[in-house]
This record gives sequence, structure tokens and C-alpha cells, in this order.
Amino acid sequence: MSSSDIPDPFSKRLESLITTWLPKDEKGDVKTRSVSLYLPSKIRGGEFIRKTERAELVNGTMIFMLERFGGATQTEGIGYFKDTSKVHAERVTICQSFTEKLDEETLREIHRFANSLAGIFNQYSISVEIDGVMYFFNYREDYDELRKEMKEKGTVYGFEKYLKNSLTIPDPDMEG
Repeated sequence: MSSSDIPDPFSKRLESLITTWLPKDEKGDVKTRSVSLYLPSKIRGGEFIRKTERAELVNGTMIFMLERFGGATQTEGIGYFKDTSKVHAERVTICQSFTEKLDEETLREIHRFANSLAGIFNQYSISVEIDGVMYFFNYREDYDELRKEMKEKGTVYGFEKYLKNSLTIPDPDMEG
């Protein structure tokens, strides 16, 4: 089953964004694009994601980016946000790729991937930056239903697809 066969409950909103996400230069050629996923270190409520789960989160995302774009850069950062009475800080891992190919199917895969991350890692949303514009993919229960259906059929969806992958993310300090 290809990802285009998967029903997308958010396709109407996504359709309107795809036009924005596929800018072209004056000759009609698609420009070099930038895609970044911001990975959390905490779950809702402020608890830290366990170290082994966080490693799976980062490695699975890097594999996703490598398979989609052929390369990716991982950087560590600290994000801040303010609620009504308090400033919060959280360590984030930013996985970024550059590409000339960012077509509609790839955008749908990014959308599905981010939403599955939000559900699996108990997030309100996952931040995705495309060409310097930040989008927040909110967790939707519809994706839980879809993941459950696919598991029953023997397939995986979104992030889980990249957990048991043949690609190995090497330790950069160990490569010669």
C-alpha cells in the first residue's frame, strides 16, 4: 500500500498549504527548499522523554530525512515559550534537510510523520519549518485510528515505519 492510498483526514487544509509550499522562481523551476523538524525532549506535563525513546525519536527522524532528501543535519537547541504566568525552556533537536524536490507526496509524508510523532510522543504538536515558515502539526486522534487499522493489516504508518529500518545512524565521533 503506498502512502497515497492512505486517506488523509486533513487533506482540505493541506491542499491550501501545498500551493504555498511549492514556490517557483521566475523561470518556473522549483527553488532549493529547506525542511526542519523540531523534536521535543519533554512530553505534555513537562516530564522528560526517556533517553532510549528520545534516541529512537531522533534516529527515526534522521532516517526519515535521509530517505526523503538524501542528507540531513542534526543540531541541538533550546526552545522557550511563555504561558500565562511562566516562561518554559526545553531542549530540542532540529533535523534539517535541503532539497530541490519537495513535491505534494513528500509534503503529505512530512504531515503524516509529524502527526504520528505528536501522538506517539504525547505532544500537543510537532513543529515543522518549511522555507523559514513554522507550522505546528497538532496531534489528532484520527491518526491513532489510522495507525491501528494499518497495524491490523500488517503495515506501519508515519514514524513507526522508520524504527525498524536497515539504515544505521553512525556515531560521528567513531567514523574514520
